[in-house]
Amino acid sequence: MKVVAATPRPRPTPVAGAAGAAGVILQGGLAFAVAEMHHSDVVAQNAEGWLPALAFASMVAAPAVLALIGLVSSRAILLIAATAACGPLVAVSFILAGAWIPALLFAAAGCSMLRAERSTGVPGIIAITSPWLGFVVALAVLVSARGSYEGQGYGGDYYLPSRAAIAIGVLLVAVVTAVVAGLRTPRG
Repeated sequence: MKVVAATPRPRPTPVAGAAGAAGVILQGGLAFAVAEMHHSDVVAQNAEGWLPALAFASMVAAPAVLALIGLVSSRAILLIAATAACGPLVAVSFILAGAWIPALLFAAAGCSMLRAERSTGVPGIIAITSPWLGFVVALAVLVSARGSYEGQGYGGDYYLPSRAAIAIGVLLVAVVTAVVAGLRTPRG
């Protein structure tokens, strides 16, 4: 009888945890967009359109996009930027308060990839601060002005599609700036 040694199961790594967390955040962004699209009556849905839902979904998904690009390109600074971008998600909805769990997974993966002897310099600072700043500006643009409507005996307000388009543009510029700056940093 031949004895075969059991092969050890691979241990989960912070990188695998960050990839899973990115997937959860992307799904959360999609669910948030669907909820935003169908949250109110038909009058509000027709007035609002789909752009505000896309704006909120892009705000929720931005940290996951940064984390996935950071994982694929082996840039720890983009994972740290994704951690910072998870912080203001609570401003969108209290439901997103659980974003601290993916933030911790992104930070663990980023720290495991980061080498202490390498300095990231100005590109690293830009990569970390631009998504957070872009998120805050995009949210301020989106919620600063609202339209109003009169429904069947009641009224309400809605997010303006023009403001949503501007918010999406601001967030896109912030994420692209972070990715370009992050790719200029040393590999993790």
